[in-house]
Amino acid sequence: MPQTRELQFQTAQIRKSIRTFRDYSDDLLRSDLSTFTDRLQALMYFCRTDPVFSTIHRQLVDNPNVDGEQWLREQGETARLSGLRFPVDPDQRISLMYQLLAAGEENPENLIGRLPLWYPLSTSSVSAYIHAFAEGVMAPLFRELNYRLQEIEEKLPADRGEAVSATSLQIIHIESADFRSQTFNVQGSRNFQIGDQNSQTVFDVTIGDLVKRIDGSSASAQDKADAKDTIAKIFENRS
Repeated sequence: MPQTRELQFQTAQIRKSIRTFRDYSDDLLRSDLSTFTDRLQALMYFCRTDPVFSTIHRQLVDNPNVDGEQWLREQGETARLSGLRFPVDPDQRISLMYQLLAAGEENPENLIGRLPLWYPLSTSSVSAYIHAFAEGVMAPLFRELNYRLQEIEEKLPADRGEAVSATSLQIIHIESADFRSQTFNVQGSRNFQIGDQNSQTVFDVTIGDLVKRIDGSSASAQDKADAKDTIAKIFENRS
C-alpha cells in the first residue's frame, strides 16, 4: 500500500498566507453595512481555498470538541441581555467564533439579521450592530489567531525557500488532526451546516421568524420595536 506523502509548504508561502489573512481580517474589522458582505466573503474564501490557510481553516471549523449549532441554540433569548457567551477554553472559544464567520459566508444577510437578537443596542443603525459584532466576536478572534500565527512565524526557518511540514501549522490542540489532505467538506461536520440545501441552517431564517422571536422575548416594548426596525432595514438593503 503506497504511503501518503506528507504535506509541505515553503517558508515564503506560509509567511505570505499569514500576511494575506491579516490584511483581509483587518479590512473586515473596519467594515460597515456597505462593505461587510463583500469583505466577509473575501476573507472566508481565502481561508477555505488558500493551500496554507485551509489547513488552519479545517482545524477551526471541524474542531470535534465543539458543536456550533448546539452552542448557538443554547444562547437562546439571554443573548440580547448579555451578548453571546463563548466557552472559556481558548481553543473552543476561537473555533466557535470562527465558525460564526464561516456560517455567515454563504448567507451574510441572515447573520446580520441575527445581530439585533444578540446585542442590546439603543439604535436601529445596521452598521452599529456590525460594529458590535466586530467588537464582540471578530476582534478577539483575530487577536488570538494573530498571537498563534506569530508563534508559527517565529519558528519558521530563515531560508525562505526551505520546506516546512504542514504539522507546523497546528493552531489548536487536537491530537487526531490530519494535515495530509487539503480537501474539506463542512457539510459532514458536527458544527454549523453550511451550504446543505437539504436541511435548514442555523442562519436560514425569514424576517417573519425573526419577528416572532422578538415578540416572544422578554425585552421591553421599545427594545422589540427597535429590533424590528433594524431587521426591516437590513432586508430593505439586500442586494
